Amino acid sequence: MAQTLFVNAANQSILVGGTAFAYRDLGPKSAEPLILLNHWGAVLDH
Repeated sequence: MAQTLFVNAANQSILVGGTAFAYRDLGPKSAEPLILLNHWGAVLDH
């Protein structure tokens, strides 16, 4: 099975109530989802 690293994963976004949230989808589709929320000043790479 090929492994996708976070640096290779495409950035995606969703618009909720006028605010855009960026995310990356990694890992096996059959695995339990894990959502990590960064502090407000964070970016996807830091």
